[in-house]
Amino acid sequence: MNISEGRRPGTVETIAAAAGSDLLDVHTDPDHNRSVLTLLGSPKALEAASLALARALGGTVINADSMHVYRELRVFTTRPPAAELVAEFARIPRTCRSRRG
Repeated sequence: MNISEGRRPGTVETIAAAAGSDLLDVHTDPDHNRSVLTLLGSPKALEAASLALARALGGTVINADSMHVYRELRVFTTRPPAAELVAEFARIPRTCRSRRG
């Protein structure tokens, strides 16, 4: 968990205490005003701990592991189906195609 606080040791200690028994380590960087709390647990447990910590401190979770976040989210995209991509790629003259693909 990366938090935007690294210059006030007392505040970092309060945050670390609120993280509970799953806390393994705290690394603080005052130059960049950041701290990293390393927590141990399942994805669901870490999500719950992050949300509880944010609520307890009046903060907000602004980022999470993308695999966890997007697993249930239905993302819309304008990317065509694979068959259409292959057909369009075939229409590109060979001299214009990337050497890597």
